[in-house]
Amino acid sequence: MKTLLLFLLITIHTIAVFGANTESGNDYFKQKYGIFVHYGWGGDGTNDYGCTITEYADGTLPDSLNETANNFDVEGFVDNLAEMSPEYLIFTIWHCGMNPLYPSDVQDKWLGTGHCSQRDVMQELLDACEEKGIDVYFYTQPSAGNSMSPESQDSVGFINNSKYTLTYNDYINELYAELTTRYKTQLKGFWFDKGLGFGCVDAPRLAETIRAILPNAVMIKNGFASDAPAAADYGAVEVMSVTTNLEDEGYADADDQDVDTWPAFDRSVSFVSDRAWSSQSGSLRYTSEEMFKYTVLEAGVNEEGGGVAWALGPYPTDTISWNRNVLSGMTGLGTMIDEVGESVKGTIPSDSWPTAEGARIQELIWGVATRSADGNYEYLHVLNSPSGTTLTIDAPADNREYISAINLRTGNDCSFSQTANEVSITLHSNDSWHQVDAVIKLAISIDTTEIDTSIIDTSIIDTSAVDSIPTATEGVAIMDSSNEKLKVYPNPVTDNIFINVLDATDDYLILNGAGKTILRGKISGKTTEVDVSQLPSGVYQVQVGEHKQRIYKTDTSGNDCGCPLGNK
Repeated sequence: MKTLLLFLLITIHTIAVFGANTESGNDYFKQKYGIFVHYGWGGDGTNDYGCTITEYADGTLPDSLNETANNFDVEGFVDNLAEMSPEYLIFTIWHCGMNPLYPSDVQDKWLGTGHCSQRDVMQELLDACEEKGIDVYFYTQPSAGNSMSPESQDSVGFINNSKYTLTYNDYINELYAELTTRYKTQLKGFWFDKGLGFGCVDAPRLAETIRAILPNAVMIKNGFASDAPAAADYGAVEVMSVTTNLEDEGYADADDQDVDTWPAFDRSVSFVSDRAWSSQSGSLRYTSEEMFKYTVLEAGVNEEGGGVAWALGPYPTDTISWNRNVLSGMTGLGTMIDEVGESVKGTIPSDSWPTAEGARIQELIWGVATRSADGNYEYLHVLNSPSGTTLTIDAPADNREYISAINLRTGNDCSFSQTANEVSITLHSNDSWHQVDAVIKLAISIDTTEIDTSIIDTSIIDTSAVDSIPTATEGVAIMDSSNEKLKVYPNPVTDNIFINVLDATDDYLILNGAGKTILRGKISGKTTEVDVSQLPSGVYQVQVGEHKQRIYKTDTSGNDCGCPLGNK
């Protein structure tokens, strides 16, 4: 009976924490593999303004915005996308010249006809992706007025990137309000280029406009979220050239030809794997294996969410077409990820074996670790395998106790032991280390002393309705806390957290992904309860003095208790 009660408690807890997040669809913090696509029209190349975005395989450009829109094979594109098997898609709604791929009343009002497509490409794309279970975020450039014609700039009040005008901000806020309203039931959020941080854009106002319509919108900014702290939730790194872009990030010795030298980031990485950001004649730059290894590395480091979004450029043809090896290479990547999918998709970086930003495969002792978002499983990605069949690593940094291990690729049990100083795992006699990434799945122990079964009315439990009860060795677990001095639970959280800290007189701080303090309050006794129900879903840090712990907030449908943020 006690096992049954434990199972029911854990099941109810899991449903309560993650059911609401599923409803909201805001899963960015645990997404680790995406596709990034620039597709659009920035002019015909005959003027000094605009830019080349989508071109034909022979290097010529479409004659018009409508030609670009009408030649996009949405169905074929999404079918190919599904073969690549990403969790999400970042797709351009406009780039330079500000020509959205949908019929826009706002564009007609401010600029006259011809500055938006007649075909609603974005709605077709959202519908097709929804059928395949792929989340969609829109790429936009809010400062794209800088590439408009002089006549259009006059119409919308744009002067330059650093000069604010009320007229230009009225224009872009109307445009963002229109598209957010139009697609709010399916759109997950926005990926903003660097213009979100330019002086011409009132970023807080723009964020307020969007969130008034789509409160749970994920807001990602190229660069650091702290560059637009009132608007962006997450940052992003863009990599067109490994040598140039990663040198700009402080890694001058990264080698384009050696994935083992590429650093991983807390922010997501938008990484060009095709010839360029958009269609341009060439071929896929990297092998499926290289992209897989970097995706796994990033999954073990990426605190903010998003992992890697690999950038590709389809051609504007009636039947979808790509550069050489793009479809086969990206499909190969998707297949490799899906072979160990639960250890990459829907995960967060491990607290038991954390990997710091800037880590590279060549510097790892054995690999990286990820954790299932529900906290029940840990995954050891052995990218650098030992010489024998036994892997010995340090004991968990968060003092978790693990009780079993299996080889995720084969399903075979591994011999497992854990002491205060180390964890030892020996492969089954029929197994060997995978040549790219051996994945060991660990199940955590259950501390049944923390469960008060006296609160449950056992008379209402219909035990006949339970076909099978998971045992401890199957990895059912309750989330633990990260260290001995500071314990924050539950984690992930939907409504209230409890901060348990020993001998502390400091205030507690809750920081967002940009490092900005968004909640502050007094520690009251040994355990302090804090209402976080109104925070957007994502990754936060609880800090009391020198002690810190990461928490994951999932969305609820609202603040039913009407409690203010802060101490209750």
